Order: sequence, then C-alpha cells, then structure tokens
Amino acid sequence: MTQLTAPQCHGTSYFDDGDLYFLVENYYFCVHRSVFERESDFLGRLTAGQAKGGTQASALSLNDVRLIDFEHFLAAIYNPQRMSTLEEWSSVLDLANRWGFAQVKDLAVCGLEKIEMEDVDRIALYHKHGVDRKILIPRYSALGARDYSLTVEEGNKLGMETTIFIAHARDCARSYMSLGGGDTPMPYIDTREYTTEDFLRDITTSIFINGRTP
Repeated sequence: MTQLTAPQCHGTSYFDDGDLYFLVENYYFCVHRSVFERESDFLGRLTAGQAKGGTQASALSLNDVRLIDFEHFLAAIYNPQRMSTLEEWSSVLDLANRWGFAQVKDLAVCGLEKIEMEDVDRIALYHKHGVDRKILIPRYSALGARDYSLTVEEGNKLGMETTIFIAHARDCARSYMSLGGGDTPMPYIDTREYTTEDFLRDITTSIFINGRTP
C-alpha cells in the first residue's frame, strides 16, 4: 500500500505575508489575495461566497491544475523576467484564459511573441486560448503567401474552418497576382493599387476579423 505523505509548503511561492492558500499536487502555496481579486472573479467563483483559502487548513484545492502550470502562472505574476520558454508561457496562457486574468493573458502573449514558432503552431495555440485574432494577421498572410498549400498535418492542427479560410485567401491572392495586381474588385477592401502583401493582409483581415469572404 502506498503511504500518502503530508502536504508540504512550496519552496518559492509560500510568502510569509500571504493571506490566500492553495493546495496543488500536495503542495501548499501562500500568496496574496489582492493579486487574485484585482482583475478576475476567479476566486469568487472558486469559493462561491464562502470563507475559504484564508488558512492552510482551508486551502483551496486546485485538483484540475498541474503543479508545474501553477508554478509558471505565479512566476508570471511575481517574477515575469525569469520566464522565457514556450512551455512556461503556454502554461500561463492556458490558466489566464481559463480563469479570466486578462492582463496576465496579455503578458503571456507578449512573452510568446518573443519566441520562435511555426506559424501554424502559433495560430493553433492562440485560437485554442481565445487570443485576439488581429495579432495573427501577419501569420495568416504568411501562410497564404507560401508557394505550397497547407499539409494534412497542418490542417489537422488548425481545424477545418481556419484551413479553408487560409486556402481561400491563398486562392484569392494567386488570382490577384495572375491579373497583374492593381485594383481589387472586392468592395470592402481599399481599391488603391497595392502589393500582393497588402492584398493578403487585407483579405485575411476581412476573412478572420470581419467574417467576410468574397
């Protein structure tokens, strides 16, 4: 029979002046309630109006959260300068999106934008966590500008709708180039003469942001 060990205090995220306790994978965390109340109603939803989390004995158990992910989330709040990897910022993005921490979510996106990723992987990650699609316009455009179409593997990552939209933008761009550029007949796109790159930016904006297809 496996003997269960008593929970222990976390080594770096158990603050002496903390007033909010969590229990994650057999570790107690003691943090500051104000951090969790200032931009999200997550704590209120978790306690349902009851006096919980104020002591170690009443620590809030996060049974659906991995220890490593919660460590990354707290690091992003208390010590973001030490965050640097895709795994770290992806963890933060996931929890910030689930818990409604808009500022922490923006911080995670800023961190991820500094990391090299394939466009397909970035789009899939941002879509999964509800990141503003305006940020992805250059990524959509880059995929539309490629000499080759999306692969089956890439399509599986992106999902059917996004794959179809990118393929459509690519087809429109190829038609535009075959006509030698110039004015585009699409009424909701600026009709000045512009480059293929401009065209791809505008068509992907129309498709992904405005929900329009020619």
